[in-house]
Amino acid sequence: MTKDVENHRANSELVIAAILSALWERGFQSDGFQFADTKLDRELSHYYDACFLWLIDEGLVRVGNHQRYSSGEPMDVTRPALTAKGFEILGRVHPGDKQTIGSKLGETLKAGGRSAGRQAVSEVVGLGIEFAAKYYAGNS
Repeated sequence: MTKDVENHRANSELVIAAILSALWERGFQSDGFQFADTKLDRELSHYYDACFLWLIDEGLVRVGNHQRYSSGEPMDVTRPALTAKGFEILGRVHPGDKQTIGSKLGETLKAGGRSAGRQAVSEVVGLGIEFAAKYYAGNS
């Protein structure tokens, strides 16, 4: 794998972690959501739209609406909230670990640890796949 591909993946995972962490911390609010709410460096803003749309498509986040701009600015999102699936995954505690995945994401981002953030995001993605597999197995 090339260094560029690895960096793009790492940056995408960092943005996903920041979006999930911000939504986990704020709970249900009627406010909008913008890239600035992630508290990430502006250099990562071009990953924001694709990452947010991926979270919506995967069923972790629900929004009232989202508006993309032709100017290249990151999109604005209205009424974003974690879905039940998102809360279930972020609220899960692994055996032997006293922290929820959501709390771990928040602490990792505040500490600036990219590799630990990637591990927490990988756990979220893995749990999302596990959740979907159980759901579809039970409904087939």
